[in-house]
Amino acid sequence: MKYLFFDIECANCLKGEGKICSFGYVLTDDRFQILKKRDILIDPKAPFLLGSSRTGEGIKLAYPLFRFSWAHTFPFYYPEIKRLLTDADTLPIGFATDQDINFLLYTFKRYDLPILNFSYVDVQKIDRYLSHSAQSRGLNTLIEAYDLEKHIYHRSDEDALMTLEILVKILTSHNYDLETIIKKYPSVLKTVTDYLKIKEQRELIKTRNAHIKAKIQELYTESNLINLNINKYDKRFYKKTIFIKSNVFFTDYQLFEKNLELLKSKGLIFIQSLSNQEPDYYIYNHQNEIPKIRETYQRAKLFSLSSFIKYLKD
Repeated sequence: MKYLFFDIECANCLKGEGKICSFGYVLTDDRFQILKKRDILIDPKAPFLLGSSRTGEGIKLAYPLFRFSWAHTFPFYYPEIKRLLTDADTLPIGFATDQDINFLLYTFKRYDLPILNFSYVDVQKIDRYLSHSAQSRGLNTLIEAYDLEKHIYHRSDEDALMTLEILVKILTSHNYDLETIIKKYPSVLKTVTDYLKIKEQRELIKTRNAHIKAKIQELYTESNLINLNINKYDKRFYKKTIFIKSNVFFTDYQLFEKNLELLKSKGLIFIQSLSNQEPDYYIYNHQNEIPKIRETYQRAKLFSLSSFIKYLKD
């Protein structure tokens, strides 16, 4: 068994679509002895937008920009990358590997290339499991944690090398071998097909959430347009305030959508933020929330969404 440590850099990731500008790798034997190290520069056919979206600080590329324009576009290197990633006797290994898989999937689609399906390991997940960390640690954090020598940042083959060195340090410090870790924590190993299924599920959830948010906004907007004619509404509820915890809409969405017109018809005023005001009705998600709510709101009538719908109909 050989191991292929790989890393990808992009010119930009606008709309989550990574325009690959380098594919770097370190190929090792089963004892992690390096057999080959290479950085494949790729013409991304896209502008280099290197500022960080969070800090605004620029990224320093490992090569002058003209080196990328001298290279070929991704399809030229596809056969080589395919051979590396899909070799039956080689296990690809990355760091935060799903991100690189996402870059590859976009690039396959961009150039109308067949999707490559292969198994891969994520060293970041291995570290999180073994360190019992609440949050995933970045490559630079682990380089410092394991007192490794600094490398050339944003050079794909160097990042791949660091991934190799970090994995070796993790295995040594915890007295594990890679096979044992994979058996103990199977989620550190998955296939591109697995990732695609997860991505499709996320897209469905994203679409669903956007639909729910639109319905919620519709409810709040119309509740602020109450007709002054009280005879149009139920006198029991007219202009009484109601606060619905946001997670209620998502947990009980089908019930909410089914009864949307009923909720809008009573003349209730739906408030999105409490801002120290006490509502007449407070709709919670779970009963175990009641004691905490009661610490602040003593007068509000508390309901689950289902019990409130029943209350409106009675």
